[in-house]
Amino acid sequence: MKNRTLALLSSVMLLMLSFSHLPAGRFAHPKRMVICVAVTDLRNQRIERQDIGFEPLQETQLLFGEFISATEKKGDWLYVVAMEQPVNIEGVWSKYNGWINAKHAREVEQFPSPSITVKVPWAKLHKLPLSTSEIKMYLSIGTRLEGFNYDEKWWQVWSDSQPIGFIAHADVEPFKPLTPKNIHDIQEPWTLRTNIINTAKQFIGMPYCWGGRSAFDGGKSETITGVDCSSLIQLAYRVNGIELPRDAHDQYLKSTEVSNLMPGDVVFIASQKNPKRITQVMLYLDKGMLLEAPSSGKNVQTITIEEKLGILPDDLKNAMETEKGTVYLGTYIDLPQNGA
Repeated sequence: MKNRTLALLSSVMLLMLSFSHLPAGRFAHPKRMVICVAVTDLRNQRIERQDIGFEPLQETQLLFGEFISATEKKGDWLYVVAMEQPVNIEGVWSKYNGWINAKHAREVEQFPSPSITVKVPWAKLHKLPLSTSEIKMYLSIGTRLEGFNYDEKWWQVWSDSQPIGFIAHADVEPFKPLTPKNIHDIQEPWTLRTNIINTAKQFIGMPYCWGGRSAFDGGKSETITGVDCSSLIQLAYRVNGIELPRDAHDQYLKSTEVSNLMPGDVVFIASQKNPKRITQVMLYLDKGMLLEAPSSGKNVQTITIEEKLGILPDDLKNAMETEKGTVYLGTYIDLPQNGA
């Protein structure tokens, strides 16, 4: 008995010693948290964003309710792993990570189970199921929520087992995750393609935001909002049940190359210096038209293939060299039904 007691005391002392050697601010165990503001920036340094243009410290943005795992706190900043945003680093799939404003997240006992996705640029979360009720907050397109069908007009939104407000049916889409195994059972492909295009068209006229992943709000919030080329594609698909990576090159890795484009497919451009590294992605609409978030200082727009790439639509081929770089054509929709 004495030996067991000594062994137990030794274990406790070792555990306490290991905790004492944790770097300042580092949590003993990762904390399960969710974003509690409409949009927050994920930064690679603890410095607030100042400009909508090129921003080397910007990684991505996180939307209300997104799952994160926090490992460290320094001052007003949390170091987190963005659980819903995969990234491929030198051939290995991981998750985006970086620093967020500590006030923009809260700890939860369990992650919510999303049932609806915001499908309009900015949806109102009301205090009561009335359009005249107090607006508690605005939520960006692509925001996933745990909701319960309250009546024919309203969903009641919950977070961490607590009701937090009401959102109109007209502003959300029921969340039905689509994979190659179930896509043809849940959604007719042409309807899905049309819905993806209609979702993406809502961004037309919004300014390009380097590392942005939210609808532009006209500067109303403290966070600079907008989309870049890859987040535009990701959000358009996310609203319609298809999860894509955040980055353009990673989106290419998850796509299936095609020889002919159909509405809702994607067009990738690789840099001229490295034809295997994707630097831009665009959505194919129809009749030779593309939808893109072009670059800093410009707005989301439609443009013809001829204007963009210097070739006629009928001449466009997969893995083709153009004046802009090597072009690849991809799809996420008509995939083999026995796929993973």
